[in-house]
Formats: sequence, C-alpha cells, structure tokens
Amino acid sequence: MTAQPLYVTSVLGQAAPTVAIGALDANGVLQVASATNPLPITIGTVGLTAGTSNIGVVTPYSVASANWHYAAPTGGIITTAPVTLVAAAGAGVRNYITALQIKGCNAVASEVVIQDGAAVVLWRGYVAATMLTADDLVFPTPLMSLSGMYSAITLTVNTTATLTYVTAQGFTA
Repeated sequence: MTAQPLYVTSVLGQAAPTVAIGALDANGVLQVASATNPLPITIGTVGLTAGTSNIGVVTPYSVASANWHYAAPTGGIITTAPVTLVAAAGAGVRNYITALQIKGCNAVASEVVIQDGAAVVLWRGYVAATMLTADDLVFPTPLMSLSGMYSAITLTVNTTATLTYVTAQGFTA
C-alpha cells in the first residue's frame, strides 16, 4: 500500500478550502509533517473503509470488523439465568453495547438487567407483559464493561415464566 495524502476541508473558515495534512502509511497510521516541523508525527491509526463504489463507509462507534450482534434463540429467553450477549474480549479490549431491542411475549412482566459479567449492573429496565412491538433502546454513550477489560456482557430476565426476545448490538475496542 502506498501512502495517500489525507485532506481536510475548511473548518469554520480557519483553513484554506482544502489542505493536505499528511499521509497514511502502509499500516494505516496518519503521518503529519509541516514546513516548521518536517519530521512526521504519528497521530494514530486511521481505519478507512470503502464500499464497492469507493465511497467511504462511516460507522458511528468503531470499524465494522469490531462490531458484534446477538439474537435470542428460537423460542426466546425463558430462563432467569444470565444469557451472554457477547463473550469476554481479548487482552486489553473492552466490550460495548450500543443498542438493544427487547419484547416480552408472555402474560408476565419482568425486570431486565444488563451486567458486566455477573457483577456490575450496567442497565436495568422493565419489560411489559404481552408487548405488541419491541422496545428499541439506543445508548448514545455506549454501555461499557466496567469490572475489567476481559468481561462478558450478560442479560438477565429476573422473572420466571417469561418469554422474552432480545437482539443487541455493540462493538469491542
């Protein structure tokens, strides 16, 4: 991969209309140099993804390869035991949850808890009985595993005899 220049368009009128600020090296690291500082400064890793039409693809929280998804089993969740939404991440990596869709399909309502492993409660909510549509919850500030960098994220339905459907989305970083 050859280094490609990275351009920034004017921000609040403070720069020329389009200015080259550096180049991505073979590892995707942004190298920045200027007339007053000719030595490149490493800014950080930049992940660029393009679709089939070479138009940049932007995801709100992470690169697409770090995303994870969970879908309840056929027949829904019918246990009060914790259900793993995403397994523990690797060394130095945390799990984040960005959205949850949940629907109670039984005549029994229940409290629902999202936990970091089985220890720290990240979110607590309530699922009504016999819901007609699913509740769509989006966490603009993603819920993050707190008790350690190696924790799974689990969901527990705290009432027996419930039939609950859950899908969840998030990422690891």
